[in-house]
Amino acid sequence: IMIVIISCIFFVLNSRSKKQLLKYFICLVIFVIVISPILVQRNNQFDDPLYLYYNERMFIDDFYEAVDEPSQREVIDGGRVYVTPAGSVYPSITSILGRQPKPGIEEWRKKVGAEEANRIMKESSELGTMVHNLCEQYLYNLPLKCDYPDEAISVFNRLRFILGNVDNIYGLELPLYSDILKVAGTVDCVAEYNGVLSVIDFKTSRK
Repeated sequence: IMIVIISCIFFVLNSRSKKQLLKYFICLVIFVIVISPILVQRNNQFDDPLYLYYNERMFIDDFYEAVDEPSQREVIDGGRVYVTPAGSVYPSITSILGRQPKPGIEEWRKKVGAEEANRIMKESSELGTMVHNLCEQYLYNLPLKCDYPDEAISVFNRLRFILGNVDNIYGLELPLYSDILKVAGTVDCVAEYNGVLSVIDFKTSRK
């Protein structure tokens, strides 16, 4: 729209100068050549190179009409569990994995010392939470929280281009359960990634 407005103003002011018009057309052609790869990429990903209908079709509003009522999280005897609509109580997959032996982490803690290990793990957890929040805000099309540390912003900016492949979002922070495995958990995102329905988890790393 801005290009059209600027072009109209330019033609009105320089309609008698052929040299100026020629320069403008040359600049316009160069501009189109520069942005054409971006437009092609957005068209391939979203069938909408200008994002005119991007917000309207990103989320699938009738997701919960197509699935059962999600499970509910509760804490029983100090452990997180999920109660399914049928009344089954399943342990959190995060709690199960947390109780598994981690020899690699234990060796690392011995190597760097407990105090340093605790500091690094705390900072990493905080970084992961901030980046996770930014990813959710981005996918919800909300204004991004900009008072996070530079490291969190930097990590998110590296993920931003990958998030561009996410479309047709069924939901964020969805509780899921399996009657076969008898476990439950909360998934970060269920959406199409490059056109394939996927379960997506947001992860960060300093390496």
